[in-house]
Amino acid sequence: MENDYARIGKQAKTGAIIRKTVTYVLLSLWGLIVLFPFYWMILTSFKSYGRRLRAMEATTPNMFRRCIRHRPRGRTIRMHLLR
Repeated sequence: MENDYARIGKQAKTGAIIRKTVTYVLLSLWGLIVLFPFYWMILTSFKSYGRRLRAMEATTPNMFRRCIRHRPRGRTIRMHLLR
């Protein structure tokens, strides 16, 4: 009878450790996801415009690259104003 209590106590302790570990791993991942935009903002604030554009091109999907690189800014503003 006492062995059963010891075994159940060990299982409960192991389950609590696993739950805490999973909780902290998920919270750490969520924290990284939330803090990454601030890291990116601070990192790009110290770069020149050309270097920032190259960094953006490296991370922007291919379908948006052409729009960013080849679309004149005046045309974009006119399109937004005409809508």
